[in-house]
Amino acid sequence: MDFTEKLKKVVQYVAFRCDPYYLGDVRLNKILWKADVLMHMERGESITGWRYLKFPLGPMLDDYYTLLRKMESEGMLSLAYVYEDNCKKRIIETNEFYNNDLLSPEEMKVLDEFIIYVTSKSTREISDETHDMFYEMTGDREEIPFGPVSVEPSEEAIQWAQGVMKEYDQVHT
Repeated sequence: MDFTEKLKKVVQYVAFRCDPYYLGDVRLNKILWKADVLMHMERGESITGWRYLKFPLGPMLDDYYTLLRKMESEGMLSLAYVYEDNCKKRIIETNEFYNNDLLSPEEMKVLDEFIIYVTSKSTREISDETHDMFYEMTGDREEIPFGPVSVEPSEEAIQWAQGVMKEYDQVHT
């Protein structure tokens, strides 16, 4: 598969901005997925330009492992493994200073926001967040479309959701 330079630079940027201990496969894919969905909502195109497939822990870049191996062979990333809670976890670290030549300031800002958000949660919490109805409707290892995920809700739907949240808060506080 011919990975775009932009996709590789996005992955490298995220690796550069994250503590390697907190950046494993799940978190990297969640950062990219959330940033791509948001940018698709706002501009009609994702940051990476890549597609995502449904996997048990949520959306994953198509041919993700091949991408990482290619980036490692090109000297862009270092991959290592640690064992945490009896699970093997990949550590992803950049080997070089990130050169900002393909990402816009807006794209970096969105990525930074999701880096902070995703790395503040457990892998299980962030994985569960991406299992929405569009994810559930997609077959295993099939492409998850951005279209339905990035449909903007109507004002009526927003008001309804806010009402439900308010009722929930009243019952549970």
